[in-house]
Amino acid sequence: MKKALIRAESVGRVPPLDLPFERDPRKLIKVKLEIDANPPAGSDHETRYIAFPLTAALTTQTLGSGFGMKLAALLTRRYTKGRDWYDFLWYINRKAMPNLELLRNALEQHGPWAGGAVPADPAWVVGRLREKIIAVDWGVVGRDVRRFIPLREQEPLRLWDRDFFLHHLGVFSQDLLP
Repeated sequence: MKKALIRAESVGRVPPLDLPFERDPRKLIKVKLEIDANPPAGSDHETRYIAFPLTAALTTQTLGSGFGMKLAALLTRRYTKGRDWYDFLWYINRKAMPNLELLRNALEQHGPWAGGAVPADPAWVVGRLREKIIAVDWGVVGRDVRRFIPLREQEPLRLWDRDFFLHHLGVFSQDLLP
C-alpha cells in the first residue's frame, strides 16, 4: 500500500468544514482517505442518483461486494477490530449475500492464504468465520467498538460474546448455504 499526505495547499484551497457539532477550534480534525492501488478483481458497482441537496450520480460498491471485502478483512486482519464485527452484524441484518468471487480474490492477495488458490465457497467461508469467532477475545472487541457507538446504544454490547456471534453466523449460513 502506498501512502501520501495531501495538504490543503497541495490541491488548492479547501473551504472550511461546517461541522454540525461543537468542537475545540484549537484541535485538528484529520480525515483519512485510503485508495487501494491494486484492488482485487470482481467488485460489482451500482450507480444511484440523488436530487437533493444537489443533483449527482453516486457510484458505489454493491452491498454484496462491500460484504465480501468486510469478510476478507475479518478473516485476514492481524489484530482485532471491533468495527469489523459491528459491520458483520450490519450486513447480516440486511440479509446481504457476499460477493464470493471478490472475497476469493481478496484472500488470494492478502493474509494467510495469499498466493494460493482459496476455495472461498459458502461452506469454507462459514467454517473460517466459525474458527475466527471461537478464537476472538470478545472483551477486546467490545472495548474497541464502544468508542463508535453512542452511550445510549451500548447496553446491547454486553451480549457480544462467542455464543452471540455463533448464533448470527448460523442465521447467515442458513441463507448462504444451499
